Amino acid sequence: MFLAALVAAMAATVGAPGPTEASASPGSETTATAATVGDDPCPGALQVVDEATERGRPAMCTHGADPGVTPEDLAAQHAVGPEATAGIQCYGDGTSGARVQLIYAHADNVNRFAAFRRAIKRRAAQIDAIYDASAQQTGGRRHVRWVTSPSCNINVQSVLIPAAAIPTSGIETLIDSLERQGFSSNDRKYLVWVDTNTSRTAPVATCLGLGTIYRDDTDTAANLNNRFGGYTRVDEKCLLAIFDPVAAHVEAHELMHTLGAVQADAPNATREGHCTDEYDIMCYADAPGTATRRVCSSRASEMRLDCNHDDYFSTNPTRGGYLDTHWNSADSRWLESVPGYRTSTPR
Repeated sequence: MFLAALVAAMAATVGAPGPTEASASPGSETTATAATVGDDPCPGALQVVDEATERGRPAMCTHGADPGVTPEDLAAQHAVGPEATAGIQCYGDGTSGARVQLIYAHADNVNRFAAFRRAIKRRAAQIDAIYDASAQQTGGRRHVRWVTSPSCNINVQSVLIPAAAIPTSGIETLIDSLERQGFSSNDRKYLVWVDTNTSRTAPVATCLGLGTIYRDDTDTAANLNNRFGGYTRVDEKCLLAIFDPVAAHVEAHELMHTLGAVQADAPNATREGHCTDEYDIMCYADAPGTATRRVCSSRASEMRLDCNHDDYFSTNPTRGGYLDTHWNSADSRWLESVPGYRTSTPR
């Protein structure tokens, strides 16, 4: 849940993985028929962020940037941390199949890749811990399938982007720039920290983020959120030390959008892809007239997925219930149900 008072501020062609860890040069609702011609691909309060193209995927949607939050905002909403983590899990050769690729994106006037790389890897491990702890609430396990080396080192790319792609309003420019540089695989969800050139020692900062989603609630492996890639964009400010007490809250929230949460006809859904049954990492009053209610009262629930596990994430959905008959993000091919062959701690 983000701070509701801030809401007023808001109004298959599979490509190859990106280059190896280094700098990449520039230029180098209910909708079982979401992809049908004539349907609105982004109903409700969503907006098209990337039109259907020759890349073989339908239009991607977003609700726009979530309200910027400070560490104090998140703490006031009972987000607690830092998230304990044993590191990331590694699978196979580290690149085959569905993977989440980490990216540090910067304009030509700043490049702090070396300074932020370790914090990025640490946030990845914290995201994984949030997802797995949430899965354990329903008796399962879920780990993110990160892009890694064969020896289990998580891969982070440094990518040059135009200045127009830096603000959240430049999400289409950001996606276009990344695609032009080869980050366009339908086997990849891209988690991108964009450097806004904020001082790393800033005593006060606001973290902004957004994630893409496909409006498709169908309960099959062919669900658009399971077939196609997506993009998560967060500020580099989310990596600052002042956010460590609520580490990875924003990143875990935005990445979950790309996995298909929250669909418009979920029992507690809002029109902008969130939920109303607090406490829950995906829930907040995201528009005027939207009210939340406290269903899961534990403070720890603010750092967990899906209060009561009935809207978007459950490893053991109630038979005949919504997640048994509709898209369940816990079934995403970007998540694994067993620990990997090796665990790697961020370094």
